[in-house]
Amino acid sequence: SLGYKNFILKDINGFIWIGSPVGLNRFDGNTFKVYYPGKSESGDIIGSYCLSMIEDSLHHIWIGTNKGLVHYNTMADTFHSIATPVTAYEELTTIIPFWSSRDYVYCIESARHITNYNLLTKQRSVIATLPSRHTWKNQVIMAYSVFDSASNSVWMLSDENQQTGNGLVQVSLTDKTIRDFSW
Repeated sequence: SLGYKNFILKDINGFIWIGSPVGLNRFDGNTFKVYYPGKSESGDIIGSYCLSMIEDSLHHIWIGTNKGLVHYNTMADTFHSIATPVTAYEELTTIIPFWSSRDYVYCIESARHITNYNLLTKQRSVIATLPSRHTWKNQVIMAYSVFDSASNSVWMLSDENQQTGNGLVQVSLTDKTIRDFSW
């Protein structure tokens, strides 16, 4: 859909998914199928700017966009959009799915909240909020965050202090503490 791309994912069926600033592309090895917001015969995709994708344990794909989360059911070949709640103090409505467990997909919403969605019910829970001191300049790096079940923490790349070379941020989901680690 556009020569510039953001994210790429190969699913269990061998399809290559490519997110771009104007839509979602699926490559089957020979041809591309392009899904545009509001123009899909298999459900609407909310938001045009695809930021990240992850395949869950049920082999469905979750796509983060500039306006919300999109769930693609691989068995039914349908999309279901889930709008990101907008609050008065947040101007961003982006959502970045970054990890999936057996039961949940983990996301970063509006560069501020760590949330999870139940794979079966699509129920959303806010599990941590990043403090305002973390002003994320490059939200795309959040797609490379990981959930560590042993420590019940989310580990994120940081772009907080450009002068010292960035580092890692550990967000504990147990006690909500945040630790910074410089390179």
